[in-house]
Amino acid sequence: MWKQKLEASQKDKNALQATISQVQNSARQLRENLVKEKTAMDRQNSKLQKEMSALRSELDTRDEIIRKSQRMLSDVQSDIKNLHKHIKEEQEKYHKLQECNQKLDDELKKERRDHDNLQKEIAKLEKVQGQMKEENSELELIISSHEKTLTEKESQLEEMTRKFRELKRIQDMIHNISAGKLV
Repeated sequence: MWKQKLEASQKDKNALQATISQVQNSARQLRENLVKEKTAMDRQNSKLQKEMSALRSELDTRDEIIRKSQRMLSDVQSDIKNLHKHIKEEQEKYHKLQECNQKLDDELKKERRDHDNLQKEIAKLEKVQGQMKEENSELELIISSHEKTLTEKESQLEEMTRKFRELKRIQDMIHNISAGKLV
């Protein structure tokens, strides 16, 4: 019986050793597989770390580009705002110039109308002046004729005055004679 137990125990031991050996082989195989898997995972992790570092670097670069773009956008928006302000100022100047131009056009039209009216007035005055020259010439002829007549009349008057004095002197002499006075 002891022998049977010993044999059974030996059998159990052998079976247990075979199981242990199997478990050890499985464990070794599992460890090798785990080491290979860990190595592969480490390689993949290292690759992923590099990719992640590259992505972080790219992300940082993109963040910097975004910050620069935002600054540029802000500058451009500021420039656009300034341009809008400048455009508005220029439009106001343009409108003022248009108003001023319109006023100048209106004044020019008025000046042209006034000029046309003055030209018409000048034409009328020149016509009147021509008529007055004609009248003046006629009057000068009349005056000249009257002066000639006046000169003749003055000569006649002088002659008559001389004759009147002579007659007066004769009359005075006659009066003196008739009054008994002798001259």
